[in-house]
Amino acid sequence: AIDRPASSPGPVAVEVVGRCVLSDAHGGPPERAHGGVVAILLDETIGQAATAAGSTGLTAGLTLRYRAGTPLHTPLTVQARYTRTEGRKHFATGELRAGSLLTAEAEGVFIAP
Repeated sequence: AIDRPASSPGPVAVEVVGRCVLSDAHGGPPERAHGGVVAILLDETIGQAATAAGSTGLTAGLTLRYRAGTPLHTPLTVQARYTRTEGRKHFATGELRAGSLLTAEAEGVFIAP
């Protein structure tokens, strides 16, 4: 459940954080996560940030930048935040890290139904 102020008329600033460890089932290159799994983690987390901000929508675009291989069997942190709304379009950004190593970042565009 997400707590939002009842009096909040529109999207509010929010950041969400998730933690996970990927196993061999998520592998791509040796000892690294498959890029599609990285995309799923970021899409889901930035979508949750937009939803928590009050800007629910369907993913219309996802721009990913892979910065380093995401290691398996290592604690990962995925952070995301709602950034803005333009009409029916809602935007959120996020990053995936293994410790201090930035492995991927993304921006998502969500269209309100």
